[in-house]
Amino acid sequence: MEFWFEFDNVFNPGFGLVTDEVFTAYDATGAPFGITGAWRRHRGAGTYPDGFGAEMAPNSAALLFLADQQLLILDRHFGGDSDAERSAFEEFGQGILFDSRRPAGDKIHKMDRRPDGATNGYHNWHAFIRAAVLVGANEARWLGIDRLVGLGWAIQTAAMPVQDAPDNPPLPAARLQTLRNRWLTFDVDQLDAAFDSSPFPHPDLVNP
Repeated sequence: MEFWFEFDNVFNPGFGLVTDEVFTAYDATGAPFGITGAWRRHRGAGTYPDGFGAEMAPNSAALLFLADQQLLILDRHFGGDSDAERSAFEEFGQGILFDSRRPAGDKIHKMDRRPDGATNGYHNWHAFIRAAVLVGANEARWLGIDRLVGLGWAIQTAAMPVQDAPDNPPLPAARLQTLRNRWLTFDVDQLDAAFDSSPFPHPDLVNP
């Protein structure tokens, strides 16, 4: 919960705490929707990854700044403990992190979603990760994080947690393990293909 609390404060403009430095990086990169739009455009045009990387290259400094800031928060809270990082994304997707410090309408740490349950945030995060890696971010580290982003997306799709509910039920342990077994083995191409599906993962990736 403390990780997500800090992460939101640093990166989510909705809480009014994002610094000018982060906003400047957002403006430079067009984050989040500009990056996702470019990722989708190049995927559809058959110019991915080279064309996408070339389009992102002029904004490499801003992309790498944002990537480094994310890693600083991850490392501060988890110190490289991959199981702890995984648990954070799993609990986020399940919507079981009720935080009384947050205002009404935002008390559950989870990805924002529309009334139909669809989210944009997981796609935005994946596209950002691919952009950052293509301009020089650590490929292995970010592949691990990207797998967790996909896992969180699948879990939230399966769980459909209710905002502000203090008692969202967790997924059964066996269901979580099945989703881990699928998503945490994906390579870059498999993650890209998974995120081509919108707004939800392909049903086989939620109910494998």
